[in-house]
Amino acid sequence: MIERELSTDGRFGRYVLRPHRSATWSDNLWLVAAVALMAVPIAMAWAVAGFWLILPLCGLELAVLALGLYVVNHSLLAQEVITIDADQITIEAGKREVERRFELARDWAQVLLQPARRRAHPSRLILRSHGRAVELGRFLTDEERDELAGDLRGVLARPGHGPASEGLGGRRW
Repeated sequence: MIERELSTDGRFGRYVLRPHRSATWSDNLWLVAAVALMAVPIAMAWAVAGFWLILPLCGLELAVLALGLYVVNHSLLAQEVITIDADQITIEAGKREVERRFELARDWAQVLLQPARRRAHPSRLILRSHGRAVELGRFLTDEERDELAGDLRGVLARPGHGPASEGLGGRRW
């Protein structure tokens, strides 16, 4: 998912990239509860019939399901913020806070969209300047990567001289 904040003249901007989250953590907990409502009565019936080992295995199954959903939900908290100012491009990436920060010179920046090496693999969107390269939006779809590449090329094609905060509001994470 791409959120855009562009200045009125299109020379500066901020892009916030996030993966698609089809379910929240509370939705995932409802799913675990629904599976438990089906699995526990069946396991209890088998335990009454003498197969008591079913109960701990049912609990283990529910724990593994909850853990898997937690890991996926946590990975979907990823976020990248691309800020384009008059003379530099700042890329901040992290989950709940900024974990990595890159600064590239705007005047020499190139946007590269590398096609996938194999079928069913994603393309790669790379922003590079002065020998430094940063891959953007690994969690985006190929269509979103194409769209972002076009947007970035359009913004970077305009000269970046002038007031950098024009129309952006100046807020950070």
